[in-house]
Amino acid sequence: MKRFFRKGSAEMVSIILGIVVIGGLALAVTGSFSKQGKKSFDSGLTQTTTQLGNNYNEAATMRTPTDPKLGVTQSNESNE
Repeated sequence: MKRFFRKGSAEMVSIILGIVVIGGLALAVTGSFSKQGKKSFDSGLTQTTTQLGNNYNEAATMRTPTDPKLGVTQSNESNE
């Protein structure tokens, strides 16, 4: 170990710079994955919400006048 430090601090500086560069690259890659993950999550959530709305509307229109009432009002204004 003494032999390494006897040459001077140039080796230490190059090692520290290498660690900083590798850390910066790791942060950049992690940030990119995080951004892509958020985009994917938001897109999937939007698609799921749209599909759920479509399924609800389709089920609501399939009811016939002879079906029993569900007992759920659409708004508070109809009760007043």
